[in-house]
This record gives sequence, structure tokens and C-alpha cells, in this order.
Amino acid sequence: MQTLAYLTSSSYSGSTLVTFLLNRHPAIATIGEAEGWHYAPGEDYRCSCGEALTTCAFFQRVAANYREAGFSFDPREFGTRLAYVENRRLNTYLVDKLPGLGSSALERLRDGALRRLPGFAGRFRDSVRRNELMIRTALDYTGASVFVDGTKNPYRMRFLSALPGFELKPIYLVRDVRGVVASTVRKKGWPVAQAAQKWIADQQAILRLLAEQGPYYTLCYEALCADPAAELAALEAWLGCEAIPWDENYQAVEHHILGNEMRRQPAGPIRDDRRWQLELGAAQLDAVAATVRRFSDDNPDHVLAPIAARYLEA
Repeated sequence: MQTLAYLTSSSYSGSTLVTFLLNRHPAIATIGEAEGWHYAPGEDYRCSCGEALTTCAFFQRVAANYREAGFSFDPREFGTRLAYVENRRLNTYLVDKLPGLGSSALERLRDGALRRLPGFAGRFRDSVRRNELMIRTALDYTGASVFVDGTKNPYRMRFLSALPGFELKPIYLVRDVRGVVASTVRKKGWPVAQAAQKWIADQQAILRLLAEQGPYYTLCYEALCADPAAELAALEAWLGCEAIPWDENYQAVEHHILGNEMRRQPAGPIRDDRRWQLELGAAQLDAVAATVRRFSDDNPDHVLAPIAARYLEA
């Protein structure tokens, strides 16, 4: 049985960096966002190797394996995202959180029912097969034994746990709420309190879904940046990989990773992105702290409470 590691986190937590760092290990393969990157039509979106997805050697191997299995390959939509219906909002209710509930028991009942319904069952099987093709193509192409899916969405873990022949090993990547809030404000223009509440909701969902999967590994973004050699050695050992020397030139190996713009930037020393210290004023930091403390005060026994408190004490 091969290892399928799943990286789950909020957006703007450093998942693209983590996939690059793990991919430098010869026993580990990843493409980052394994559901694909839905770039705009006509956009010159490129693989991290520098080639367009339509000419990249790896993704052309994927396309050939898809065709051999009777599937078409769309570089903007791999078909690895479980989609029962075309409407994304409705599909979210069918595969992710039930609106207003957050009940693992009800969600699992829904999942089991949909996987047996005519029409839906076929879509589920097709998505399973496409994921198997993508993962096994990556492992065969690289000679690796561990595949890392960096899609982040915690609900995808349930789907991946159904893939035969793989042991699912979740990795929980968590970053300082203030860093995530600053990035959310910068990228999306959200109010600070809303961004902080989104971070809390994300962590609640992640931790709830992780509790279904058994053992998982917690990776702190700030600790990784402070000592990448030690943090990667510990994580790679947990994944069952032999230790390799740390090299800051992690982009020297062949990468075929999808994700944000940092994929194409020159490699350099790993640094903690602490722009939040400059971008968030005192009143905004107070708003973040108040939102997080309110959650901790209302939920003192929640597994998230000590995680959130750690950042406010820093």
C-alpha cells in the first residue's frame, strides 16, 4: 500500500511552499493543487517547470493516461474534484459542509447515499478513477512512493479515503491567524473581523474532519520557516521517508506544481512572511484578538482554543 498524504489548511497558510519543499525528496511526489488550477480562459498559466500545461512533459503523460482509460483531459479541470452537479454552490452542499449544520454524522450519511444513487454513483467512480490515474502517473513518473495532495479543502479527505490501495496520512498546516488575516485583507479586501472569523471557521472544519481520520501531523508555518531542516526531517520521517540533507536550493529538482505565483519565483532562504506586522494597525490587531478570544472564551474545551491562544500570546 502506498502513502497518500493530504495537506489541509486555510488559504494563505504556505501550502504551495510546503509542497515545493516536500517535492525535493526523491520518495515524494506532488503537483500541489491536485484538483487543478482553474485559471481564466486565455490566461498564460504555466506549470512550475515553465511550460504550458498543454506542453509540459508530465501533464502530457497524465493526458495520455487519461485518454488510454477513456477520459478526456482538460488542463483547467482535471476531473479529480468530486462533482455530482455542475453548479458549484449546489455541489458544495453535496460534497462539503451541509448548510448551517456542520454534522459529521449527517454528512457521512449523505455521502454514503449519494455514492449509491444512479447517476451520482457513476460520477463518484469516475472521479475515483481519475484521481487514481493522476496519483499513479505522478508516482510512476518520479519513482516516488508518497504522493502529497495540497488541495487544502478538509472535506476532500473523506473522498480520498475511499481510494483503494492508498494509506491516507493527513497533514494539518496552520499559520498565525494574523498572517492569514493580513493576506485575506490584501487579496480579497475583506474586513479584518470577517477574515479572522473565516480563519476560525476553517480551523474548526479542518479539526472536525481530521478527527475522523485518525493520526495526523501538525505543521506550523512559523516553525517551518524558522528551522526548515528540522521540521522537514520530522515530517518526512512521519511519512515513512529516509532523511535527506537540507538544501536551500529546493527548486533545483524537477517540479510540476500548481498553485500561486511563488511557484515561479527564484528559490532563496525560507523566511516567515510577517507583513502583517506592517499591514495591520493597532485597531485591526485588536479586532483580530477580540474575535479569537471571543471564540476561546465561548469554547474553552475546543481543540482550537490552545492553538489560537498561542498566536495571541506571541
